[in-house]
Amino acid sequence: MPDSTATPLPEPNANNPELSVVPNPAEPKRSRGKFSQRDATLLSEAKEICVAAKKPQYAAALTLRNVPPAFVTGLEELLAQAGGHTEAAVNADENRMGDTREKSDARQDLIQNLQSIQAAARLEFLPEQPEKLHVYGTTGDLDAAKPVLEQSSQAMINKANAERPGNLDTAFIVETQAKRDTFVGKDGEQSAEVSKGKQERRSLKSMLRTIVARRKKIQYAADLLWPHYKTESAQARGDFKLPLDRPYTY
Repeated sequence: MPDSTATPLPEPNANNPELSVVPNPAEPKRSRGKFSQRDATLLSEAKEICVAAKKPQYAAALTLRNVPPAFVTGLEELLAQAGGHTEAAVNADENRMGDTREKSDARQDLIQNLQSIQAAARLEFLPEQPEKLHVYGTTGDLDAAKPVLEQSSQAMINKANAERPGNLDTAFIVETQAKRDTFVGKDGEQSAEVSKGKQERRSLKSMLRTIVARRKKIQYAADLLWPHYKTESAQARGDFKLPLDRPYTY
Protein backbone atom coordinates (compact mmCIF):
# COMPACT_ATOMS: atom_id res chain seq x y z
CA MET A 1 0.00 0.00 0.00
CA PRO A 2 1.47 3.34 -0.92
CA ASP A 3 1.55 5.79 1.98
CA SER A 4 1.24 8.96 -0.06
CA THR A 5 -1.53 11.34 0.83
CA ALA A 6 -4.85 10.00 -0.48
CA THR A 7 -6.55 12.06 -3.15
CA PRO A 8 -10.07 11.80 -4.54
CA LEU A 9 -10.51 9.85 -7.73
CA PRO A 10 -11.50 11.71 -10.90
CA GLU A 11 -15.08 11.54 -12.01
CA PRO A 12 -15.72 8.50 -14.24
CA ASN A 13 -15.76 9.36 -17.93
CA ALA A 14 -15.77 7.54 -21.24
CA ASN A 15 -12.29 8.76 -22.17
CA ASN A 16 -10.61 6.97 -19.27
CA PRO A 17 -10.18 3.25 -20.12
CA GLU A 18 -10.00 2.37 -16.43
CA LEU A 19 -13.45 3.77 -15.73
CA SER A 20 -16.53 2.31 -17.33
CA VAL A 21 -19.72 4.31 -17.16
CA VAL A 22 -23.26 3.01 -17.30
CA PRO A 23 -25.33 5.35 -19.52
CA ASN A 24 -28.01 7.39 -17.80
CA PRO A 25 -31.39 5.68 -18.16
CA ALA A 26 -34.05 7.38 -20.23
CA GLU A 27 -36.37 9.58 -18.21
CA PRO A 28 -39.54 7.56 -17.49
CA LYS A 29 -42.80 9.05 -18.65
CA ARG A 30 -44.95 10.41 -15.84
CA SER A 31 -48.45 8.95 -15.83
CA ARG A 32 -51.28 9.37 -13.36
CA GLY A 33 -52.51 6.27 -11.54
CA LYS A 34 -55.97 5.19 -12.62
CA PHE A 35 -58.84 3.06 -11.44
CA SER A 36 -60.76 0.73 -13.68
CA GLN A 37 -63.25 2.33 -16.04
CA ARG A 38 -65.96 0.17 -14.48
CA ASP A 39 -65.41 1.67 -11.02
CA ALA A 40 -65.35 5.19 -12.42
CA THR A 41 -68.61 4.52 -14.27
CA LEU A 42 -70.31 3.14 -11.14
CA LEU A 43 -69.41 6.25 -9.16
CA SER A 44 -70.49 8.57 -11.95
CA GLU A 45 -73.85 6.83 -12.37
CA ALA A 46 -74.55 6.92 -8.64
CA LYS A 47 -73.89 10.68 -8.58
CA GLU A 48 -76.28 11.23 -11.46
CA ILE A 49 -78.98 9.16 -9.78
CA CYS A 50 -78.62 11.27 -6.63
CA VAL A 51 -79.04 14.44 -8.68
CA ALA A 52 -82.25 13.05 -10.19
CA ALA A 53 -83.62 11.86 -6.83
CA LYS A 54 -83.26 15.37 -5.35
CA LYS A 55 -85.33 17.02 -8.06
CA PRO A 56 -88.63 18.40 -6.68
CA GLN A 57 -90.73 16.52 -9.22
CA TYR A 58 -89.35 13.19 -7.93
CA ALA A 59 -88.36 13.67 -4.29
CA ALA A 60 -91.84 13.56 -2.72
CA ALA A 61 -92.87 10.44 -4.63
CA LEU A 62 -89.63 8.67 -3.73
CA THR A 63 -90.16 9.48 -0.06
CA LEU A 64 -93.46 7.59 -0.19
CA ARG A 65 -91.49 4.58 -1.47
CA ASN A 66 -89.04 4.60 1.45
CA VAL A 67 -86.39 6.66 -0.33
CA PRO A 68 -86.48 9.95 1.64
CA PRO A 69 -84.04 12.85 1.08
CA ALA A 70 -81.92 11.61 4.00
CA PHE A 71 -81.32 8.36 2.14
CA VAL A 72 -80.12 10.27 -0.92
CA THR A 73 -77.93 12.53 1.22
CA GLY A 74 -76.40 9.47 2.86
CA LEU A 75 -75.50 8.07 -0.54
CA GLU A 76 -73.89 11.37 -1.51
CA GLU A 77 -71.78 11.25 1.65
CA LEU A 78 -70.62 7.75 0.72
CA LEU A 79 -69.72 9.01 -2.74
CA ALA A 80 -67.63 11.80 -1.21
CA GLN A 81 -65.78 9.27 0.96
CA ALA A 82 -65.22 7.05 -2.08
CA GLY A 83 -63.76 10.05 -3.88
CA GLY A 84 -61.32 10.49 -0.98
CA HIS A 85 -60.18 6.87 -1.26
CA THR A 86 -59.81 7.28 -5.01
CA GLU A 87 -57.65 10.38 -4.64
CA ALA A 88 -55.52 8.80 -1.91
CA ALA A 89 -54.89 5.71 -4.02
CA VAL A 90 -54.02 7.80 -7.09
CA ASN A 91 -51.59 9.84 -4.97
CA ALA A 92 -50.02 6.61 -3.69
CA ASP A 93 -49.59 5.47 -7.29
CA GLU A 94 -47.88 8.71 -8.20
CA ASN A 95 -45.64 8.57 -5.14
CA ARG A 96 -44.74 4.96 -5.98
CA MET A 97 -43.78 5.97 -9.51
CA GLY A 98 -41.73 8.83 -8.08
CA ASP A 99 -40.00 6.41 -5.71
CA THR A 100 -39.26 4.13 -8.67
CA ARG A 101 -37.55 6.98 -10.50
CA GLU A 102 -35.64 7.98 -7.36
CA LYS A 103 -34.56 4.36 -6.81
CA SER A 104 -33.29 4.22 -10.38
CA ASP A 105 -31.32 7.43 -9.83
CA ALA A 106 -29.94 6.14 -6.51
CA ARG A 107 -28.89 2.89 -8.18
CA GLN A 108 -27.08 4.81 -10.93
CA ASP A 109 -25.28 7.02 -8.40
CA LEU A 110 -24.11 3.97 -6.45
CA ILE A 111 -22.94 2.10 -9.53
CA GLN A 112 -20.85 5.03 -10.71
CA ASN A 113 -19.03 5.15 -7.34
CA LEU A 114 -18.54 1.38 -7.40
CA GLN A 115 -17.02 1.67 -10.87
CA SER A 116 -14.54 4.16 -9.47
CA ILE A 117 -13.64 1.66 -6.73
CA GLN A 118 -13.16 -1.02 -9.38
CA ALA A 119 -10.90 1.27 -11.38
CA ALA A 120 -8.85 2.00 -8.27
CA ALA A 121 -8.56 -1.73 -7.55
CA ARG A 122 -7.32 -2.44 -11.07
CA LEU A 123 -4.77 0.32 -10.68
CA GLU A 124 -3.62 -1.06 -7.32
CA PHE A 125 -3.50 -4.80 -7.99
CA LEU A 126 -2.85 -5.33 -11.69
CA PRO A 127 -0.89 -7.01 -13.02
CA GLU A 128 0.83 -8.37 -9.90
CA GLN A 129 -2.15 -9.45 -7.76
CA PRO A 130 -5.15 -10.20 -10.00
CA GLU A 131 -6.60 -12.58 -7.42
CA LYS A 132 -7.37 -9.61 -5.15
CA LEU A 133 -9.82 -8.19 -7.69
CA HIS A 134 -12.45 -10.84 -7.04
CA VAL A 135 -14.17 -9.05 -4.15
CA TYR A 136 -14.28 -5.86 -6.21
CA GLY A 137 -16.46 -7.58 -8.80
CA THR A 138 -14.35 -6.44 -11.72
CA THR A 139 -15.43 -9.46 -13.75
CA GLY A 140 -19.10 -9.28 -12.75
CA ASP A 141 -22.07 -7.15 -13.68
CA LEU A 142 -22.77 -4.24 -11.34
CA ASP A 143 -26.13 -3.71 -12.96
CA ALA A 144 -27.46 -6.92 -11.39
CA ALA A 145 -30.65 -7.65 -9.48
CA LYS A 146 -31.16 -5.47 -6.41
CA PRO A 147 -30.46 -8.13 -3.75
CA VAL A 148 -27.22 -9.06 -5.55
CA LEU A 149 -26.15 -5.44 -5.85
CA GLU A 150 -26.98 -4.79 -2.20
CA GLN A 151 -24.73 -7.62 -1.06
CA SER A 152 -21.89 -7.15 -3.51
CA SER A 153 -21.76 -3.37 -3.06
CA GLN A 154 -21.43 -3.63 0.73
CA ALA A 155 -18.66 -6.22 0.41
CA MET A 156 -16.86 -3.97 -2.07
CA ILE A 157 -17.19 -0.90 0.13
CA ASN A 158 -15.94 -2.78 3.18
CA LYS A 159 -12.95 -4.11 1.25
CA ALA A 160 -12.14 -0.73 -0.24
CA ASN A 161 -12.31 0.85 3.20
CA ALA A 162 -9.85 -1.73 4.55
CA GLU A 163 -7.40 -1.73 1.64
CA ARG A 164 -7.80 1.80 0.20
CA PRO A 165 -6.76 0.78 -3.33
CA GLY A 166 -5.48 3.61 -5.51
CA ASN A 167 -5.32 5.84 -2.42
CA LEU A 168 -9.10 6.12 -2.11
CA ASP A 169 -9.80 8.62 0.63
CA THR A 170 -12.23 8.42 3.54
CA ALA A 171 -14.58 11.02 2.10
CA PHE A 172 -15.10 8.93 -1.04
CA ILE A 173 -15.72 5.75 0.98
CA VAL A 174 -18.24 7.56 3.22
CA GLU A 175 -19.97 9.03 0.17
CA THR A 176 -20.24 5.60 -1.46
CA GLN A 177 -21.67 4.07 1.71
CA ALA A 178 -24.25 6.86 1.89
CA LYS A 179 -25.25 6.25 -1.71
CA ARG A 180 -25.69 2.55 -1.00
CA ASP A 181 -27.82 3.31 2.07
CA THR A 182 -30.01 5.61 -0.02
CA PHE A 183 -30.39 2.95 -2.71
CA VAL A 184 -31.36 0.27 -0.19
CA GLY A 185 -33.77 2.58 1.64
CA LYS A 186 -35.75 3.40 -1.49
CA ASP A 187 -37.27 -0.09 -1.51
CA GLY A 188 -38.96 0.54 1.84
CA GLU A 189 -40.46 3.83 0.64
CA GLN A 190 -41.76 2.22 -2.53
CA SER A 191 -43.24 -0.73 -0.63
CA ALA A 192 -45.05 1.64 1.74
CA GLU A 193 -46.73 3.42 -1.16
CA VAL A 194 -47.70 0.12 -2.79
CA SER A 195 -49.26 -1.00 0.51
CA LYS A 196 -51.11 2.29 0.92
CA GLY A 197 -52.46 2.12 -2.61
CA LYS A 198 -53.74 -1.42 -2.10
CA GLN A 199 -55.43 -0.50 1.17
CA GLU A 200 -57.19 2.46 -0.40
CA ARG A 201 -58.40 0.26 -3.25
CA ARG A 202 -59.73 -2.35 -0.84
CA SER A 203 -61.62 0.36 1.05
CA LEU A 204 -63.05 1.70 -2.20
CA LYS A 205 -64.14 -1.75 -3.40
CA SER A 206 -65.98 -2.36 -0.13
CA MET A 207 -67.63 1.05 -0.32
CA LEU A 208 -68.61 0.53 -3.95
CA ARG A 209 -70.73 -2.47 -2.99
CA THR A 210 -72.73 -0.31 -0.58
CA ILE A 211 -72.98 2.54 -3.08
CA VAL A 212 -74.29 0.27 -5.83
CA ALA A 213 -76.83 -1.34 -3.50
CA ARG A 214 -78.20 2.05 -2.44
CA ARG A 215 -78.22 3.35 -5.97
CA LYS A 216 -80.23 0.31 -7.02
CA LYS A 217 -82.78 0.96 -4.27
CA ILE A 218 -83.42 4.42 -5.69
CA GLN A 219 -83.76 2.98 -9.18
CA TYR A 220 -86.08 0.18 -8.06
CA ALA A 221 -88.32 2.78 -6.40
CA ALA A 222 -88.28 4.90 -9.56
CA ASP A 223 -89.06 1.83 -11.66
CA LEU A 224 -92.15 1.22 -9.54
CA LEU A 225 -93.24 4.86 -9.60
CA TRP A 226 -92.68 5.42 -13.30
CA PRO A 227 -93.26 2.08 -15.05
CA HIS A 228 -91.91 1.50 -18.56
CA TYR A 229 -95.34 0.84 -20.09
CA LYS A 230 -96.54 4.39 -19.43
CA THR A 231 -95.58 6.95 -22.06
CA GLU A 232 -95.44 9.75 -19.49
CA SER A 233 -92.71 7.84 -17.60
CA ALA A 234 -90.10 8.38 -20.33
CA GLN A 235 -88.53 11.50 -18.82
CA ALA A 236 -88.27 10.05 -15.31
CA ARG A 237 -86.90 6.75 -16.57
CA GLY A 238 -84.28 8.61 -18.54
CA ASP A 239 -83.27 10.67 -15.50
CA PHE A 240 -82.94 7.55 -13.35
CA LYS A 241 -81.14 5.61 -16.11
CA LEU A 242 -83.88 3.02 -16.42
CA PRO A 243 -84.62 1.08 -19.62
CA LEU A 244 -87.52 2.55 -21.57
CA ASP A 245 -88.90 -0.74 -22.91
CA ARG A 246 -88.73 -3.11 -19.96
CA PRO A 247 -88.66 -3.25 -16.13
CA TYR A 248 -85.42 -2.45 -14.33
CA THR A 249 -83.72 -5.77 -13.51
CA TYR A 250 -80.11 -4.79 -12.80
